[in-house]
Amino acid sequence: MNRFLKLACLFGLLGAQASAQSLNINSSGIRFESAPAAPGQPSVSVRLGESGLSISSTPVQTRRVQPTQTNRTLRCNGGNLNLRGSGQRLTILGNCAAVNITGSRNVLSVERVGQISIQGSSNRVTWKAALSGAKPLLRVSGTGNTVLSAARPVAAPTQPKPALKPVQKPSKTATRL
Repeated sequence: MNRFLKLACLFGLLGAQASAQSLNINSSGIRFESAPAAPGQPSVSVRLGESGLSISSTPVQTRRVQPTQTNRTLRCNGGNLNLRGSGQRLTILGNCAAVNITGSRNVLSVERVGQISIQGSSNRVTWKAALSGAKPLLRVSGTGNTVLSAARPVAAPTQPKPALKPVQKPSKTATRL
């Protein structure tokens, strides 16, 4: 009974992180499975049988984009998208756990994303919605990179402020009455 209570607590913790779940108890043991709580998260399976406890998870899908076409639309089904190259124009539909860009002059429009990482220069990423929170996690290095919300700018290169013009004093003129 003590063993069952420990497993019930473990399954409860896993269930709190899962959006869909199933629990099977039969003569061969106890099996708990969960679907991802958010796109890009792995599903988890826990099994307690005669041979002991086993825990497994499915890997997160990663899609790599090679610089072959410059304009295209891709679907990101909860996994990661890795782009290496320059001059790509991509529209990413669906949910992406992470978008990782290495290169320059790439322009991406992402529907829903959890994390955006950019290494390079003059890249522009526009996102419509974050997977969680108000905005995705941003990791941007390089020069001239811009990350924008479809509604408002989030991070953009800083522009130097224009120099202030010196104040000119009015000339003194005397008037005789």
